[in-house]
Amino acid sequence: MSGEHRMWRELMQRANPGWSFSVGRHAQLGQGALSLDTFVYLVDVATAWSVAGGLAESEFRRLLRALEAAPAMAASARDGANGIREAADANLARDTEEAEGLIVTALAALTQTQTFVRAREAQQGRLTGHWLYLVYRLRDGSVLGRPGFATQGMPGLLSPERLHGLVVQTVAVDTGASGPTSVGRMIAAGGGAPVAEIYRA
Repeated sequence: MSGEHRMWRELMQRANPGWSFSVGRHAQLGQGALSLDTFVYLVDVATAWSVAGGLAESEFRRLLRALEAAPAMAASARDGANGIREAADANLARDTEEAEGLIVTALAALTQTQTFVRAREAQQGRLTGHWLYLVYRLRDGSVLGRPGFATQGMPGLLSPERLHGLVVQTVAVDTGASGPTSVGRMIAAGGGAPVAEIYRA
C-alpha cells in the first residue's frame, strides 16, 4: 500500500475504531449491507478499471471532521486522481487494503470539490448517496479527477447497468460537442483524453 493511501485508511481507523467499510469483492455492485448508505465509485475512463466501496454516513462525517481539522491533509487529497491511474495501470485487485485506501483518498478528494458542496446543500447537509470519481488521462500527460453524485434511490450499491449508464452520460457531457463545460474545457486544454470503448456514447 502506498504511503498516501495508508495514511488515509489509518486516519479513518483512528477517527472511528472498528469502522465498517466494504470494498472490492465484499462490495458487489447491486448489493450492499443496509448499514452502508454512502457509496463511492472510482473509474479510470481510459481503461475502464473501476472499484466500488461503501460506508455509513456517520463514518464519512468523521472523515470530513478530520479534514476540516487538518487543512494541509485536505489539500494533499486533491491529487487522488494519480493514485487511480496507477491502480488501473497495475490492474490492482479490488479486494485489497490498497484499494480500500484508494477509495478513502478519493473520498477525501471529493470533499474538496464544488460538486460535494452543491450535493451536500441539495440534501440539507446529508452525505448519503452515490459519489463518483472519474479519472481522465489527458494527452499532455496530466490526469483530471472528475467528481459526480447521484441520489441514493434503492439501498445498496448501484447495479452495474446503472453505474455504466452514469459513466457514459457523464463522459458524453464532458467530451461531447453539445457545448463547453468546465471539465470539457480542461480536457480540451490538455489535448483531449482517451475513452474506453464501453464508455463511448
